[in-house]
Amino acid sequence: MTTNENSPESDGRGYGKLAGAFLLGVAGAMTLGWQGAVAGLVVGIALGHWFDVRTSASYDDPDAARPQAAYEVDQEAQRLFAEEIAGAFAGLVRGLGRNPSAAEGSLWIYLRDRLGFDEEQIAAAAQSLKGALNRDSNLAEACERCARALPDNEHRLLVTALYELARDIGAAAGPTRMVMRDAAQALGVSEEDEASLRAVVFGGGDQAHDYALLGVDESASDSDVKSAFRKLASRLHPDRVAHLGEKAVEMATVEFGQVRTAYERIRGARGF
Repeated sequence: MTTNENSPESDGRGYGKLAGAFLLGVAGAMTLGWQGAVAGLVVGIALGHWFDVRTSASYDDPDAARPQAAYEVDQEAQRLFAEEIAGAFAGLVRGLGRNPSAAEGSLWIYLRDRLGFDEEQIAAAAQSLKGALNRDSNLAEACERCARALPDNEHRLLVTALYELARDIGAAAGPTRMVMRDAAQALGVSEEDEASLRAVVFGGGDQAHDYALLGVDESASDSDVKSAFRKLASRLHPDRVAHLGEKAVEMATVEFGQVRTAYERIRGARGF
């Protein structure tokens, strides 16, 4: 069953709109008659909708990652992200010993299909890739440049994208990890987060994989497991990349879903 934004089952829940309409409608009727009732209904619905959207991320579960009902796409931010990921991609393919000309098609597909960027942004990325190949810099150097150019809340998404691109061009987890280690550090992504991202991209499915998704060892205490999940939940919230568009939000939402599923399996196995 599908829902719309006014349904109680949607992200906005709808309860705020109902409560606001009722309370302000009654108050308006008691003070100004039927005109006040109408005005109260309109204002109540508007305020209730705002409340629904702002609380949707923490309804039911404070750790839940729910994107806001609406967000504005920043096309300039998309263009900059496209340029920087192209520069990092040049270092990635070099580090993996791949031919950039043969691999660059994966980057254009990724920008178009995974991130939903348009032709203008892809053209900007193509220019950036050409310049990066001429500079002959390695991945860590490229990522240091990315760290300076991109806001902190985009660094994790960039590491995820580079891991996915490595997988798309046929690289295995081990060699990619060696190439990406310094790159993640340059972007300020912790070893625990980097291990979690790698597990998300390259898969697994056993209990060890669940712990890897949370970035903790199997010997971690229950409190450490809970703490790791809560920290990841805050960093994975889709609103952090909403300005990059719907596709970026989808990526963050899917990643959070995988991490949450792993956490629930660990909780079930440990009984806490």
